[in-house]
Amino acid sequence: MKGKNLYGVVGVLAAVVAVVPLTVCGFVQTVGRRGGTGMGCHTAVIVASSVGIAIVAAVVILAFIMNVKSIAVPAGLLAGGVAAFAVPRALPLCPSVTMGCRVLMLPTLTLLGPAIVIMSLALVLISRKTALSRKGAPA
Repeated sequence: MKGKNLYGVVGVLAAVVAVVPLTVCGFVQTVGRRGGTGMGCHTAVIVASSVGIAIVAAVVILAFIMNVKSIAVPAGLLAGGVAAFAVPRALPLCPSVTMGCRVLMLPTLTLLGPAIVIMSLALVLISRKTALSRKGAPA
């Protein structure tokens, strides 16, 4: 699989990371039903969706830049995958095990975060290989 295809796959996975928390927990439920406090997982939902949106935005911007010459871009996607994995562990979720944040958001981020990390590592290796081959090529 070439690098451009991997960027597309990372973008799709990041879109799922962005949408699932808001869909599962529901925007209406997370915003101020109890005097502005929201549910226990409100912060985790917003942060997880924001991480997904940031990764999708990076991939969309990359779609318009055809020659990605920097290793920093895939490294940034790698950091986004780590953040997606870490959000439900670092921020509080609802105490009930039957709530949507624990039933669907936690397993989704647990699976998709490492998947994004693995694909981003592959992109880092592809970018590094491309950069090394350019340095060795005659000008």
